[in-house]
Amino acid sequence: MMFGYGDELWVLLVVPVFLWIPLGPLVMAGMGVWCALRPGRWPRLWSVLLPLLPVVVSAILVTLPTDSWGRPGHTRDVVHYVLAYVGGLTVLPWLLGHGIARLTRAVRARRDRAGSDGRSGHALKAVAQRRSPGALRPGQGPQLQNAVSVADMTAFALFSASLKVPGSAVTARPTERPSSVAPPRVS
Repeated sequence: MMFGYGDELWVLLVVPVFLWIPLGPLVMAGMGVWCALRPGRWPRLWSVLLPLLPVVVSAILVTLPTDSWGRPGHTRDVVHYVLAYVGGLTVLPWLLGHGIARLTRAVRARRDRAGSDGRSGHALKAVAQRRSPGALRPGQGPQLQNAVSVADMTAFALFSASLKVPGSAVTARPTERPSSVAPPRVS
């Protein structure tokens, strides 16, 4: 009993019910994203425990007192409560957050797999690295190193041919393709 009234303890339980209306969808969407990015027991457990207080308290308020069950339209009110409060504010945002996070992760993984085959944005990196051969990092494949050397030789050949310097020999033709085997390095 608080402040002389026995009903005031319910206020502490009803406040989360009203706060769940604006904040619940945001919280549940975040919980869905967490479950999608970190599958496991704890995210799923928190996805159930977090909305438990507001949903259970509001369900009690909708179903009690039992003398209202015979009133016409009570079943319709319960169905609307389940659809709006439980479905619309709690379950649907979780499903949307979970689905969007999984879809985003799948698209990124597919794009990365396609990029490793050389069919996407990785070609731009190769072009940039061909322009600055000193930017080659250890561990890059021999194909890229070979492509850089052919590009440099082609540029030198075209440059020297345009200057018509006597004694400059063209060592590579622009139509040559780099071989898949790198030349041995001399140390």
